[in-house]
Formats: sequence, C-alpha cells, structure tokens
Amino acid sequence: MSKAIKWIFIGGLALFGFVAFIAIIAAVAKDNVEENSVLLVHFDGELRESPDPDVWSILSDEPTTTLRELTDSIRRAATDEDIVGLVLEVKDFQIGLAQLADIENAMAVFRESGKWNAAFLETAGEFDRGTGTYALAACADTIYLAPPGDINLVGLGARIPFLKGVADKLKIGVHFDKRYEYKTAANQFTETKMTEAHRESTVAMVDQLQTWLTSHIATRRKVDVTKATDWLKTGPHLASAALELGLVDHLAYSDEILSQLTKMTGRDEPVVPLSQYAESESIGNVGPTVALIYGDGQVVRGESAKGVMGSDTVADAFREARKEKVAGVLFRVNSPGGSYIASDLIRREVRVTRDAGIPVVVSMGDLAASGGYFVAMEANHIVAQPGTLTGSIGVYAGRFNLKEFWNHWFGVTFDGYETTDNAAFYSWLEDPSEVNQKRVDEFLDRVYDDFVTKAAAGRSMERDTLEPLARGRVWTGAAAKELGLVDSIGDMQVAIAELKNLIKAPDADVNLRVFPAPKTTFEILTEAFSQTAHAVETLHRGAQFVESVRAGREPGLLSMPIGLQIR
Repeated sequence: MSKAIKWIFIGGLALFGFVAFIAIIAAVAKDNVEENSVLLVHFDGELRESPDPDVWSILSDEPTTTLRELTDSIRRAATDEDIVGLVLEVKDFQIGLAQLADIENAMAVFRESGKWNAAFLETAGEFDRGTGTYALAACADTIYLAPPGDINLVGLGARIPFLKGVADKLKIGVHFDKRYEYKTAANQFTETKMTEAHRESTVAMVDQLQTWLTSHIATRRKVDVTKATDWLKTGPHLASAALELGLVDHLAYSDEILSQLTKMTGRDEPVVPLSQYAESESIGNVGPTVALIYGDGQVVRGESAKGVMGSDTVADAFREARKEKVAGVLFRVNSPGGSYIASDLIRREVRVTRDAGIPVVVSMGDLAASGGYFVAMEANHIVAQPGTLTGSIGVYAGRFNLKEFWNHWFGVTFDGYETTDNAAFYSWLEDPSEVNQKRVDEFLDRVYDDFVTKAAAGRSMERDTLEPLARGRVWTGAAAKELGLVDSIGDMQVAIAELKNLIKAPDADVNLRVFPAPKTTFEILTEAFSQTAHAVETLHRGAQFVESVRAGREPGLLSMPIGLQIR
C-alpha cells in the first residue's frame, strides 16, 4: 500500500508541473484586441468583489473577473477605438442593487460614447423571479429577448423564516439577547413572526429599494414611473407581451444577434469576452500610489479567504500601506458583519492610518452592516450606493440549551462536576443562571456602548444624536446619507475622486495598487500542491498504522476525548 501512496505522490507532482506549465503559458499568451471588436460582458452567477482566485478557477472556465475589473473595462471600452459595440449577455443575476448601480454607472459612460450597445436575455427568470436580471439588462439601450423567454418582472419582497417552532418541537431551548429592538437577526430563533420594530424596518428598507429599482427601470426604458410601476405590478410577462409593452425591443435568438454583429463589423468572430479584454489592459504606474484594500465577507479573526474578511489580512494590508507611505487608501467594504473583536481590530488600523496623515475613503458594496459598518465608520469619507444595506449598529449573542433535546430524542443523560459556579458559563446543556445572565447583559451593554461611542466619534456626531440611529437598525445607503451615517452616494469612481481631493491631487491619475498583492497563479498552485502533499503524507501515515495493526505491532497510544475541554 505504501508503494501505491508513493506513486500517487509522484503522479501529483507530475500533474502539478503540467498545470503550472499550462498556467504560465496562459498567463503570457494574451491576445490583442482587433479592430471592429464587440465587447461581450457575460453574467452567469456571482460577481466577485475581490481578486481571490483559487486552484479550481484556474483549472476550470470559471470567470474570475471582479466588479472593479468589469466596470473599469466597460469605461475603457468607451474610448477604445478598437471596440465598436458592447453586449450584456445576462443569464443569471447574483448581485445586489449596489453592484447593479455600479454597473449602471459604468454603462452610462459607455452609452455617452455613442457606441452601439445591447443586452441579450434568454429569459429573465425561468418560472422564477427575474426582476434583477431584467434590471441589469435595462442598463443597455436595446434589449433582445429569446422568443421562448419571459420577463418575470415582479415587485420586491422579504420572506423571513422563523425557527422558534422548530426549536420547540425538537425540545431545544433558545436564549438570545440583543441591543436593541431593531437588531433582528436573533428574531428568527426567538419569535414566530416579525416584531413591530422588525416589520417597521423591513417595510421601510424594502420600499426604499423598490423605489430605486422602479426609477432605474423607468429611466432606462424612457417611461414614467407610473408605467414602470404597472409593469412590476402586472408581471410576469410573456415574450410577446413584453415586446408589445415596451419592456424589450426585439425578440431574437443569440445566433441571429451574432449574425447582425458580423454584418455590422465585417468580421466572422467580432466578439471579445470581457475576461480577455480585462487581461489586455496595460496599467502604468503613474501618479500617486493609492492602496486598494478589500474587506469582503464575514468579519473573522485570522486570515481572509473567499467570503471571509480576516482581521489579520486586512490589518496587515493597512500596516503595509503605511510602511510604503501610500498617498491614500481606498477601502472597499462588502460585509454583513461578524466578530466584534475582529471588527474593532480592523477599525483600529483605519484610525491609525488616518492619524498618520494617510486619508482613508470607504466604498461600500451591497452590504456594509454591523461589523461591516464598524470597520468603516472612522474613515475620512464613506461612499455608499442607494441600495447598499448599512448601519445595524448593535449587537446580539445567544446559545441553545440541548439537554432536553438529547434526552428526549436519544435518551442521553448528563452528569458532571464543576469547580466553580461559572464553569458552565458557555455550556449548551442548560439555561444561563441569574448570575451568568447578568454577565451576558454586561457584555452586550459594553459592546453596544463601545460601538455607538466610536461610531459617533467617527461620524463627528454627539453620542445622543447617533444613538437613536443605532439600536441595531439596518438602513439603505440613501437613508444613511440623509442621516449622516455615510457621506456620499456613488460607486468606486466617486470614492476615488473624493480620495484625490483629500490628497490634494483632484486632477491627477492615481496608481491604484491592491494590498495585499493578489497571489500569483504559481503561488496558488504551489499552495494547492503543498496541501495535496500534506494529504498524501497523512494517507501514508494511515497506511503505516493499518499495516502495523495487521502485523500485530503496537501502533502507539491513541488519545480519546472524554468531554473535558479548556478553550
């Protein structure tokens, strides 16, 4: 068996070498863009905020273009003489209204160039919601819809699952506390429906997002808001009805559109995919250096990963930016929140950077709420989109009591011994004692007071002025601007313009550098190989253990957990 393991290891090494060779060839073999090209921007799935490719995206056809690369490419295409047109091919929509607004802003620049542009939809939802898909397609001047497709345009809504009934049926005790009434994340465990405060904030938020979305559709389709509202109220719409109502301009299949592009450009293959076009860009190191730092995903202590904003990674990025004496920092935040400690560690780096004379401007994505707002609130300037969900200045904590669950369903009983009354403070087997509950309340009060106090200082408000805006409430970017929780409405271009003003170089180009530098293809493959080698070594040790047992040799003492843990 050990020989087989060795052959696996050797095979993995050979595969790694081959993949690395292919990756290097692909990295250097970038095709130039030819004359009379049409830029194809394909949407099918998630649109990433930060450049975080992994080995699977390298080995597959999965696109790794980020939102910034996409919008920058569209803007560049507007002045590129080789690009004569643009097609948005929208198959699936997995972005929020803030990212949609970013794309619309970039498309506005392209449309102003006078170049031909269109969107193609196979369908806007297949017997499912297609409102966002259609809204994205509406960023183009002309919309083509495949004849069998539909425009499943319906109003926005919020459906929230409540799990208290499930917990009751399963005999699971639920203990959650929050600060304060609008911190509704815990409600799904403690309630069976929305509380009055929960409903109030949800209705206001959804109505504001609906207003922006309706205005966007009305503006792009050149109809009044009343007509766009009627489209939303009377959907879904079959293809023929969508054409008659003016939601789309033409019914056509993709090959028919390609035939039109061939005639328009005089080329058999005029389409240039966005991924290829983004790679063809040559960025010069001109102007003051500005650090671009991504805070993307749930806030945690440790290293960043896909969907995770790690305090170690982000803090190190700010420290490196200060060490290199960059002119300013653009901090892109897209996060639903997370660890209070990790959030404060990142906030601290923002503050230290600002105090060092390096201005920090935050650009908010779809989400910058709770911990996502915590990391941003002490920046020099905060920019959000109307559809950004932000604020949620509050805290909650809780746990489950599983003692009755284990006994009722599996007959498990528990007995034990604790040296102190608080030894079971973090136990999931009993309700908190009166003393322990008091400590939980003290913790929540401390965190909430710290959050509000630092937010007030960061926003240059009196604490008593900011506190009513806190209490755990989520605000749209538009509402946050009116309340003073953010400074401007716009995309990353607006944030960069504000940063230029702060560094007193309003008309200069800037050298935007990502901190930390994205990993190279070779580094990603090396890490993947290292992990594979570790797994092979573990498998090899396992094989040795089995062989020892089969041979009757003593394999060594195996330590078994007995339930006593110190963490």
